[in-house]
Amino acid sequence: MERSGTGERGLGRDALHTALKVAYLTLNLHQVYLYVYETIEIVLQLYTKYGFKRDGVTRDCRFIKGEYVSSVRMSLLSKEYKTLG
Repeated sequence: MERSGTGERGLGRDALHTALKVAYLTLNLHQVYLYVYETIEIVLQLYTKYGFKRDGVTRDCRFIKGEYVSSVRMSLLSKEYKTLG
């Protein structure tokens, strides 16, 4: 979560970086995948910046605050992680 004004800016980025490092360099995983609501643009941008690719969309999968929201599945393969440097 990134909260402006609280000194926690970049916390999400740091957590993602650490999680991917552990996943690929320590656990030797082949793939990391996740789901995120398509309405959370800042998070989608972060995952895309880290090399995640969109695998698909589950349309209207949740009803939140009076409207249906779709979920995006994204993944990053170990070979893609290694090319990020």
